Amino acid sequence: MARTFRLEVVTPEGSALRCDAQSLQAPGHLGYLGVLPGHAPMLCLLRPGVLSVRAAGEATERIFAVRGGFLEAQPEAVTVLADEVRDAQALDVVELERRIAELPPLPESYPGETIEARARMREQARTERTTQLEWLEAQLEAVHRLHKRG
Repeated sequence: MARTFRLEVVTPEGSALRCDAQSLQAPGHLGYLGVLPGHAPMLCLLRPGVLSVRAAGEATERIFAVRGGFLEAQPEAVTVLADEVRDAQALDVVELERRIAELPPLPESYPGETIEARARMREQARTERTTQLEWLEAQLEAVHRLHKRG
């Protein structure tokens, strides 16, 4: 059995990472999942979280924040199609914490002629805020994981 698999992480902007990897941990929709060489074929929805990669020949894992997307695993290759990826080394904790603190609260009332219209607007605003918060928290977690590692 192979000791590595080919990993490619792709965003709408292009390839974010290409390497031979020994292992990968990714934020699956139902929880974190690990991928090793020879993994059974699988397609998985990703949520915002931390993507960690142990590249072949490297002593430490590489840590990234991923906004969401899809992961396709085959025995010899893994492809991550990500909405957005950020290297944890390039992230600023103070800036992320500031952005989280400055997220505007949800309005108490919404314009609209009907209860249904107001409910839709409230749900859309809640979803947008939650999505922003999850992405910021994923980036913050990636930085904390990087520093915890040593």
